[in-house]
Amino acid sequence: MKTTVAVSVAIMLLMLLVLWMMYMRKKQLQNQVSIMNLKLNNVRNRISPHFMFNVLNNKIVNSGKEEASELMGLARLVRTNLDMSSQPYMYLNRELEFVEQYIKVERYLLGDDFDFSIDIAPDVDTAKIRIPAMFLQILTENAIVHGLKGLEGHKQLHICIRRDKDITIISVRDNGPGFNARRALKKGTGLGIISQTIAVTNEHNKHKMRFEITNREDKEGNVVGCEATLKMPDNITFK
Repeated sequence: MKTTVAVSVAIMLLMLLVLWMMYMRKKQLQNQVSIMNLKLNNVRNRISPHFMFNVLNNKIVNSGKEEASELMGLARLVRTNLDMSSQPYMYLNRELEFVEQYIKVERYLLGDDFDFSIDIAPDVDTAKIRIPAMFLQILTENAIVHGLKGLEGHKQLHICIRRDKDITIISVRDNGPGFNARRALKKGTGLGIISQTIAVTNEHNKHKMRFEITNREDKEGNVVGCEATLKMPDNITFK
């Protein structure tokens, strides 16, 4: 009787072990598929910039000095975009340089009443902090496209970077009409890429990235803008 019970328990434990291994294998395959889909999306997104880059080069050759200078700025932006989009992560100082290039191009469309600023706390070393490639650009572009373009009057965009122990907190704030989830998801895939990348990356990290978007309100409860916040632990690894 005891032998039968022992054998039954052993069989049950073996079955549980097999089921657990199958579950972990399935989870691993799902992560691999998610990563592959993200990479495929990056490839699709890079087809159009490659075409644009070639068109810009041809246009620059046949342009006047002032127009050529503006087009060169756009061409550099496209080239940097191509280089960065193929990387899983980027150091924060390079992300900030790219965002500043992007802002220079967008200023022509936003007008003279657009203010842009970057506030970096003294204890932040941007050359040592890694974040997923293009995240900061996506958040900046979303703020401009969904918040500031078409906005009447003064436009503000502010990037704030600070530390909280072993976490880097990056905030992108604007004074637009506020965040509308349906509108944002319909108009682009930027937030989808961010959420998928965070989910896949967090799967193999003990310390997790955190991301949230909130509307900013005044004392009367009126929406006066939007704030997107990314929290990056120091020891995040990227695959």
